[in-house]
Amino acid sequence: MNARFAGALLAALALANGASAASTPCDRLAVYTRKLPDSAWASGDKALAPFLELDEARPLDRATPFEKSLASSPAVRSALDGDVSGVVIDHLAGGDLYLLSSFQGTLECQQLALVVAAAGRRPRMVKAPDDLGDGDLCWRRSAALGKVGGAPSFIVHDVIDPADTEANFNLRPFDGHALGPACEVTLKFRAAYARTERHCGDAAICAAAGGIARDAALAYNRAREGGADGAGFTYGASGAAQAAAVKSFLAAQDSPPTWTPDFPAFGKEPTDDHPISYSGFALFPLTLAGRDLVGAIGHEGVGWREGDNTLFAVYALKDGALTPLAGFVFERSLAALANAVVGPPRVPKEH
Repeated sequence: MNARFAGALLAALALANGASAASTPCDRLAVYTRKLPDSAWASGDKALAPFLELDEARPLDRATPFEKSLASSPAVRSALDGDVSGVVIDHLAGGDLYLLSSFQGTLECQQLALVVAAAGRRPRMVKAPDDLGDGDLCWRRSAALGKVGGAPSFIVHDVIDPADTEANFNLRPFDGHALGPACEVTLKFRAAYARTERHCGDAAICAAAGGIARDAALAYNRAREGGADGAGFTYGASGAAQAAAVKSFLAAQDSPPTWTPDFPAFGKEPTDDHPISYSGFALFPLTLAGRDLVGAIGHEGVGWREGDNTLFAVYALKDGALTPLAGFVFERSLAALANAVVGPPRVPKEH
């Protein structure tokens, strides 16, 4: 047999068995996640243990005197812009690497300092990765220390929960002196949607809306997951006059595009129990039971923040005001892992 062909055949067999593909921590993590049962993802990031374990950071009031001295050192204070009042500290047991972090602003953006330190030795700052942009460690993405396959690592990661169907992990091993090269794996999930609430103000409209609510929620979330911002979403057919009326109504609101209506619960719950995030919120013309109405859809959340639930509501529009007729809540869960994709480190997001 030709030697080159034999080598290729052996490599292909190894790939089929998931062996030689696992050449980086990300490859091994991808292999590990593909073997997990669907039910594992209900536990979020903990599903990745014991292969990937994130260390838990502690506030300074739970830190040791030695750790507090690190936080007050000039190099650390400089890296954290001088404010260490809300600093949390992360230290992997059995090692000398410390991560000190502060979180600022409504986006909870993380500033960090990496330090190698031990009693009796002068602390040494470890260079943070160059590809961490100003907007990369914000909101649902942060950096932590942890272990990947038992090896001490610096891990930049998204949160695994139903609010997003993708979670990215950037892994860098630590060799005792510096951070090693990065690799990335993106976990992509299939979501499931279950209707958890139905609120009716008009029985006929509520019945008609109930027949399309789930399909509308699925279509909306498919569009969002495909990259659409959501604001231009429409569902079903409607007349040109109603479309123009909805456009005119939106233009008349005090603070577009940050305005959203109250979700209709008709007194069964306070109106602020299900606030609608303005991120991706859509108001569109909708014809139901022979009537020209208004549909509204978006994710539950406060301001720009979006949560797990999809809210779908129907209103009548008359004399420049919305009258609520029906409201539906759909809860999202992570049903299964669709794929684990290993690739080059992504470009940081700017906020």
